[in-house]
Amino acid sequence: MREAFESRVRERLRDVEPLPSPEALRRSVQAPARTAAIVQHGRRALRDLLHGEDDRRLAVIVGPRSLHDPALALEYASRLRQLAQSLAGDLVILMRTDVESSGGGPGRGGLVRDPDGDGSGNVARGLRMARVLLRDVNALGVPCAAELVDPLVPGYLGDLLAWGGIGAEIVSSPVHGQLASGMEFPVGFHGADDGSLDAACQALRDAARPKRFPGLAQDGQFAVLESSGNPDLHLVVGGAACGTDYGAHEVELAAACAAEVGLARPLMLDCSRERAGAPPRTQAQVCRAALQELREGRRDIAGLMLESELEEQQRPLPAARDACMGWNESADLICEIAEAVKLAS
Repeated sequence: MREAFESRVRERLRDVEPLPSPEALRRSVQAPARTAAIVQHGRRALRDLLHGEDDRRLAVIVGPRSLHDPALALEYASRLRQLAQSLAGDLVILMRTDVESSGGGPGRGGLVRDPDGDGSGNVARGLRMARVLLRDVNALGVPCAAELVDPLVPGYLGDLLAWGGIGAEIVSSPVHGQLASGMEFPVGFHGADDGSLDAACQALRDAARPKRFPGLAQDGQFAVLESSGNPDLHLVVGGAACGTDYGAHEVELAAACAAEVGLARPLMLDCSRERAGAPPRTQAQVCRAALQELREGRRDIAGLMLESELEEQQRPLPAARDACMGWNESADLICEIAEAVKLAS
């Protein structure tokens, strides 16, 4: 009976394709010293913002929601580099380089899971393409930020990231909390679409503590990993964080989280995500509401997140997220952010 059961189980797994170990892929696609320096510079700048050591600048994480075309991504990064260099006195700019996707269906699996965009799932090729892309974006002088979806992927790509995000749909996952506790870069936990921060705050507190958990070692072996806890954690909130939709309970939760983990500026605002059921606003409107609060003395916001492509893209209705801005509108808005930061400092 046991053999019959095991046979039925194996029938569900039609194929097993070996993957390289994280160490092998890192050796194959190495990060030169300059690239590593860009990564470290981005991490250090974000830490300084979160802990209040840099209380004048603001972080801006901007770029496509999901990357599928490396050539277009590098063109975007090239333009962003010039903008970031010109505004470095007021802004810490990182590029959104989301090479994973939590959505399903052909063409929506992200670069890692579906590099060919046809649902074939060539993960080995996707991991390599993603690592090459992140290396090349950093080589241009632009630090990378990405959502963390599959807990195994950061072992392959984490050394090329300056920031990671845990999405609202998985923020309560213990596995992702363990992952965040051992990351060498700042990690943001997304609040819920209704504006609630309860789950995100609990996840943040948990990831700040040391942990022992099973995971993938660099040599490709599964092992018990031990983390010291991540002190560079923060909350990512939607448009509800600016204006009357952001209630006193959320303010108190954010303040309590900040006090527990020693953060001076615990919030990052995702301008492309609004509270469920709220009147629709564009990314620019949400961003300008945040800038107005900065002018009025609000100091708990460490950064803003914007969704942007080379060309503007509209979303089908109903959509939880605003239309994706094109490059020109994005650049103008980022310059507006820099000017507001300059005036508020």
